[in-house]
Amino acid sequence: MKKNLFTKCIALFVFVPLLLLCASQLKAQSVIDASGNFGNYGDGRFNFASGTIQLDIYGSFTNDNGPGGNFYVDGDVNVKSGAVLNNFSGNLYIYGDLTIDAGATQFFNNGNIYVYGNIVNNMTMALNGTGLGTGTLHLAGSASETLGTTSVQTVSGSQPFVTYNLEINNTSGKLAAGDVVLNQSIYVNNVATFTKGIVTTPGDTYPLVFNTAAKSPTTQATASHVVGVVRTFAPTGSFTFPIGDGKHYRKMDAAITANSAGLDAKYMGADAGNAAFTAGGTGSGLLQSYYNQEHWLANALAPASTSASFVLYYGQDADDAAYPAVAPAISNIANVRVAHKTAGGWWNEGSTATGTTTAGAVTSNTITGAQWAATGNWSPLTISTTSGTIVVSAKVLLQGAVSGTSMTTTLNTLGVIPTTQPYNKAPWNYAGTESVASIPAGVTDWVLVELHDKTTPATVIATRAAFVKSDGTVVDLDGTSPVSFQQAPDNYYVAIRHRNHLGIRTAATQALSSTATLYDFTSGQAQAYQNAGNTANTAMKDLGNGKFAMWGGDGTGNGKVSYNGVNNDESYLSSGALGGVLSTVLSPVYHNADYNMNGKVSYNGVANDESFLSSGVLGSVLTLIISQHL
Repeated sequence: MKKNLFTKCIALFVFVPLLLLCASQLKAQSVIDASGNFGNYGDGRFNFASGTIQLDIYGSFTNDNGPGGNFYVDGDVNVKSGAVLNNFSGNLYIYGDLTIDAGATQFFNNGNIYVYGNIVNNMTMALNGTGLGTGTLHLAGSASETLGTTSVQTVSGSQPFVTYNLEINNTSGKLAAGDVVLNQSIYVNNVATFTKGIVTTPGDTYPLVFNTAAKSPTTQATASHVVGVVRTFAPTGSFTFPIGDGKHYRKMDAAITANSAGLDAKYMGADAGNAAFTAGGTGSGLLQSYYNQEHWLANALAPASTSASFVLYYGQDADDAAYPAVAPAISNIANVRVAHKTAGGWWNEGSTATGTTTAGAVTSNTITGAQWAATGNWSPLTISTTSGTIVVSAKVLLQGAVSGTSMTTTLNTLGVIPTTQPYNKAPWNYAGTESVASIPAGVTDWVLVELHDKTTPATVIATRAAFVKSDGTVVDLDGTSPVSFQQAPDNYYVAIRHRNHLGIRTAATQALSSTATLYDFTSGQAQAYQNAGNTANTAMKDLGNGKFAMWGGDGTGNGKVSYNGVNNDESYLSSGALGGVLSTVLSPVYHNADYNMNGKVSYNGVANDESFLSSGVLGSVLTLIISQHL
């Protein structure tokens, strides 16, 4: 083939130098139309004089100059419809743009093609690279000759550009735009080398793609990585995503066990957003903190048939000791986990960490196809910890159960208190799974304990179901311990809520840690937050004996106690619970209309709930509405 091509091109070797000489002398010819066959078997150059400088290939252009040989085009190269560009070996330098028309017959590279300008590809290339050679595309490569300072390069066109190997070697100094901008994807079939320069994928429409057999990229770093989306079609095995934010290289590794349609990754140097730490991940235990300075996005193109585990790296950036500015409170690497944000909150995805408390890596458990399908794509992943449990020690009284300075345990004695927390329905809709085999001794009822944000008290950060005992102490499920939360030590408002009493919260934030400090609501009205906008009632009921209790009678759970009007508590008792038959007595029951918590719902007779509501709570002022200060 080479001899035949060489024979066909003898005339060109004779006439092209003359043509170039004439162009150099007359400065008139600035476009070369290669309409026939052209072959180069040694060092050579198309050296344009001035004006529009380009080589238009209409026929066959072959560079077969052997290993170490060079051919230079000092301008644009346009591969026209029906044309062929073969770079069999050696080095082809294109100092302008490379444009490949839709009807081009072949683009083949077994050597090195260095492009210093932009690439526009409209030719349909086989995405697996078959027939395209085993050479390397260099974007602004490290050739000794340049046209001056390199500039931003763009890759565009109607079709992806496919190459066996890729080298990114361009520092334009325009990092805001990126040194190489992908307005069309590049597909890599073997190896990508990041020497210098930032690749960006504006709008994440056209990722940098690694085909099924492509290896993890090499030599990527702060000075050279991808800002945007990187995609791998690797069906299984390990892959490193060379991603960052343009200033910091923050790679993510994946151990892929199934990947039918592509797995994307992107790095974001920003907070993924605060959310509750909830159950649902593959790891055991709730999280207590997470990085709020960075996160990684993972997107399975076919979620149900994709599974992988991920490795995230924590600690200071190698080239920026101040980044990230805030890290989770890592006191023991055994407690470092991968956090996965879902619609249900932050999930613990496990699993093991290596390194130190200041720098290391953590590997997640495998996130299965079922999890991908359930949680959706682009679920943020970041570094988190499970250490640092905090406890709440509080004391409250429930007006309905008060007997002197303590409370009754009638519901417990009757055996009607459920062994699973009762707040999993409206209006609380608490999804916690707290349950016990039996209700501990001395318990009056279930309560909800909430941690509210220190700067925006209306924001609930965490919730636990717990017990309140007859002496008013709020305890965890064992019946004795303070209530524990998997949260970072910090200042929080603490709120207590009950199924038919008005909620209360601390008057000020409390410094919570693993050490219990009792907060006694019962000791004074000022212990509870008093809403200045509510002048109808105080936050708690003054029992007149130096003790204060949560207001009772809120059977509807709407945060108000009322005898008349819409959604009132008298109607809830008479119509809702008793069906309008006021002589009915429900006993023994665990019911929100049991306002005095004696295990019975009754409208008449001794110790009935109507009298407790109208007299005990509302003081016989039936037009009064008592609202919670929460």
